[in-house]
Amino acid sequence: ARDTYQLVGSFCDWRLAQAVEFTSPDPARPGLFAATFQMGQAYREEFQIIVNWNVSQVYHPVVAGKPGRSFAAGPEPSETALHWEVSGLPGQSVEVIFDHGAEDNLRMVTCKVGALMLQ
Repeated sequence: ARDTYQLVGSFCDWRLAQAVEFTSPDPARPGLFAATFQMGQAYREEFQIIVNWNVSQVYHPVVAGKPGRSFAAGPEPSETALHWEVSGLPGQSVEVIFDHGAEDNLRMVTCKVGALMLQ
């Protein structure tokens, strides 16, 4: 069975039950996954990537901060894991791209902050 990936973070109060499932948008790139969440009222959100709904299998940055600024580490248990951070306006959509086939771990996780999502 292929691994599944979930996005968990401050946008869902770190509750695994509310995690966003990654989808595979491009059949030609089987290692590429995308998930979208909505910015909350704090103008910033933090997140990690979970493998197969298992909190002992977490991808996270080596140094906390924006995606693309720090190498991705994992999967490993979440207790010691740091978070990626993204800033934006409340209601903006945030698309997280997880590229399992990226040439280097710096580009494995990227983020696009998009349009305001209607409530």
